[in-house]
Amino acid sequence: MLRLEITFGDLLTIITITLTLLIYWYSRSVEKRIQKASFLRDYLTLFLQSPLADTFSDVDYGRLRFSAQLLGSKDELRLTQLLEFLNSLCFNYYAGVIEKGDLQGTSFGYAVLRTWGNAEVQKYLAHIDAHDRESGYTGMGFAYLRKFACELQQRGSQ
Repeated sequence: MLRLEITFGDLLTIITITLTLLIYWYSRSVEKRIQKASFLRDYLTLFLQSPLADTFSDVDYGRLRFSAQLLGSKDELRLTQLLEFLNSLCFNYYAGVIEKGDLQGTSFGYAVLRTWGNAEVQKYLAHIDAHDRESGYTGMGFAYLRKFACELQQRGSQ
């Protein structure tokens, strides 16, 4: 018959290994939260200290107008940069880098909803979609932004 004997030293080893693993998992959890906070802070700083904030202000206050004059202009470039910035942020949500709570109810969530909900931006996106279809492009411009904005809108209407 097989007999299993555990000595006091064995017990101490098991406890030490268990505590070491728990401390490691806890420290990794804290480290991930710090990294995420740093990531979001850097994104917010980039947003606020760049022309993106001015472009968003134009969108938010209804100063952006979609017309033939917008196409090919510096204003179109600025709008495209804002849309791509928000698309990149939303991509990071779908990639698991950040969570919905990191965006919803924050300046980022507000920027996504206000930009997405702007009628002139919608006209511009419809133009982009039509141009892409005519060009044979099968993807969708700013797909992550569109998807996330729709999710936020649906959640807000519930």
